[in-house]
Amino acid sequence: MSKKTIKPYPFVSVTWIDSSSRYGWVSLDEADGDLLDGFDHIKTVGFLIAQAKDGIVIANSIGGLGNCDAPMAIPACAIQLMTYHPELDYKGNPPAEEERGLTVTPRHEALLVRL
Repeated sequence: MSKKTIKPYPFVSVTWIDSSSRYGWVSLDEADGDLLDGFDHIKTVGFLIAQAKDGIVIANSIGGLGNCDAPMAIPACAIQLMTYHPELDYKGNPPAEEERGLTVTPRHEALLVRL
């Protein structure tokens, strides 16, 4: 499968249909009952890390060290809608303080150095 890594990482919201299951042993008559009555429509938001014909990978956070938190693959067949939110894209550089609308106090200055 050909995978395309996306940079800068666009922020997206994805509506997709989740699978349904039961745990444990059930009779065959019970197994097909209400599982087909309706599937959950899930809305997930995050940064689009990779995209391929078969699906996408999104992460809920991107770190400054070339890492990400909780990458999740969603198969293309489950995706109902994907919306881009370009104002929230991760471009690799944190915005300047004045762009973030922050007032920096000495107490918070050490935290901003890490950003």
